[in-house]
Parts: sequence; C-alpha cells; structure tokens
Amino acid sequence: MVRSVLLHIGDGKCGSTSIQAALFDAGAELSKEGVLYHAEKRVGGQAPLATLIGVTARAENMERLRARSRETLREIGRRATEHDAAILSGEKFIRANPGDFIGMLGEVFPELETITVLAYVRDPLSMYLSVEQQRLKASAWFAPPTQVRDMSKALSRWRRSPRVNRMEVRAFDPQRFPEGSVVRDFETVLQGWRPGLKTRLPDIRENASVTAEQLVLLQRFRAKFFPEVTTFGRETEGLLLFFHDLNRGGSLLNKPTLSQDAADVLTVCSTDMVRRLNATYPSLDLPVRTPESTPVERSWDRIEDVLETVDWPVVDALIALIPKWTPALSDGPTEEARSALSLLSDLQPENPGHAAAATGRYWRNSGLVKGADALDLLEI
Repeated sequence: MVRSVLLHIGDGKCGSTSIQAALFDAGAELSKEGVLYHAEKRVGGQAPLATLIGVTARAENMERLRARSRETLREIGRRATEHDAAILSGEKFIRANPGDFIGMLGEVFPELETITVLAYVRDPLSMYLSVEQQRLKASAWFAPPTQVRDMSKALSRWRRSPRVNRMEVRAFDPQRFPEGSVVRDFETVLQGWRPGLKTRLPDIRENASVTAEQLVLLQRFRAKFFPEVTTFGRETEGLLLFFHDLNRGGSLLNKPTLSQDAADVLTVCSTDMVRRLNATYPSLDLPVRTPESTPVERSWDRIEDVLETVDWPVVDALIALIPKWTPALSDGPTEEARSALSLLSDLQPENPGHAAAATGRYWRNSGLVKGADALDLLEI
C-alpha cells in the first residue's frame, strides 16, 4: 500500500512535459521497484486531477475531462495496493488548494504517511514569453509584462501545509542541470526521495516552441476567427501542429525574444518577487536584475509590442498558407501561396522541400485534399 508520495506540482513551462513523458515511458520499470506512476496520457501527466477540486482548465468539454480524471484516480487507487510509493505530476497542481488536493490523495492512499512536494521555478524574463505562447493557444488576449504572477504566494501555500513533510523548490535552468536535462535533474530528486532507486529515466527533451512570426500570427488567428473563445480548439491545434512540423525543417528566422522595453518593465515588476523567492529558497539563486532604462508607460495590446524582432514578410507568407484565412486554397495553391512557399524554402536551404511537404500535410489534415494533391505536383 502506498505510504509515500512525491508530488511534482509544476510550474508550467518548466520541463513538466519532458518529466511526464519520461515517467510514462519508465512506468513499468518503476513499478518493479514499488513506485507507482499512472497517467492516462504520455504528455500532461495527472494534471487534469486538479479539476476534480475546482481548478479550471481550458478544455472544450470540462465534464468529459472530469470524468476521465475520476477514472484515472480510480485506477491509481486500484494499483496503489501493489506499490509502497507513488509519483504524481501535474503543472496545474501548483494552483490547487493544498488541503483539498491532499485530502483527495488521502482517499486514494488511505495509509499515506509522507508527502514530498517538488516545484520548478523559472526566471521571470525567460518564463514570460513561454507562458504567453501557451496563453495564446486558447485566447486572443495575452498578459502584458506589467502583470507578473506572484509565484511566491502559490509556493507558500504548499510549504505551509501541515501535511507536507518536505518541499523542494528548484530553479528551471538547463545550464544548471546535469547534462543540461531537466529529466536528469528530476532523477536527482528521485534518488533523494527514494534512495537506491535503480530505474534510469529516458532523457526526453520536449520543446515545441514557435518563432516570433508564428507567435504574432497565432494571436491574429485567435483574434480574427475566435475572438470570444477561451478554449484550445481543433483549428488552433492544427495550426500549431503545422508550425511545429514546419520548424522541423530548420530555423525560420527569429526565436521570440523580449524587446528591451518589455524586459525593463518585467524586471521592475518582478524584482520583489524574485527577492522573496531567493530569501525563502536560497538554493534557487534566481538572477536579480536592474533595468537598463526607466520604463515608460505605454500600451501592450499586441504580442509584437513585446518582441524584439518580427520579420513581417514571413508573417504574410504564413497567412497565405492558412486555409481559414485564404479559402481559395481549397482549389490548390494560389500565386501568393507559391510565393510564400518559395520564401520559406529559401529560409531552409538544408531542406528545400520541407515547407511544401509540411504545408501539404496541414492542408490534408484540414480537409483540403484537392489543394494538397495539387500542391504535391508543384516543384518549389
């Protein structure tokens, strides 16, 4: 029966996907050593469990998500009798009320004795664009750099919970990780929690980021076609899969980078929080920065307002390839689409046909079979 739990509570954009995929893949080996890890899916961990105690999620069907979460919880409970320890991982856990969450665990693990909580925290300047990219998947709105989520409050709730026996807060910084891997860093936590554990997790590095131009387009796509929708729908998912597929062919210009104005504003707004975190968790040692100039008051309505560089011809090229934006693509590539593919191909000289192939897959998955077939016949 499970008596010890390692609870990985996030934060989001701090390697949770890599950790959860590694745990999922190593689940059978961990089980042989008495450690239970069970999740419905390889990616996402048990994050949906938090919805059972009131944490919201951007799901199109919340009832279905809760139903699946209840089944996951029941399955964890069934398997608990065969193990003496368990790992739960979900980036939404950090937002949960610790008392409610631990109460839920107590129902599944009635003989639970010790709870170890692990959280990863990221430098606000490196965290900001990752979080806003995630937000734009489900909304046309993004948080300006003047709005900084105070991580110290969420962590404090968990640290002060009387049922938490130990809490470890670590910096998410690949330069400080063994082999630059968050999975390897997580393994050091596992060894401290479960001395003698022999299972070695596969070194998985999940990183599905987009370019600055794609980030701009993502916001415009949401604003144009789904201005009032706050869930992550299939068409947005299809667009992101297209971007990720496209980017596998090589660099398409600009990695999203904060402009100096935005970085200065974010620095001013986050410095007090960073100091509180460093004081409470000295091993974090997050950088305490000084702004390069005094921030001036301004509006931050569009994501490009916070970006250092955007190549607008690439934005226009991508628009020409999106069926919802360009309905004429259903009959095949337009002249604008051909020019767009030529431009993207030039940006990926090591894989000159990749952009057209990725676009064809996107069109076919979007139902544009005729257009995709016509695209296959082109030489670009």
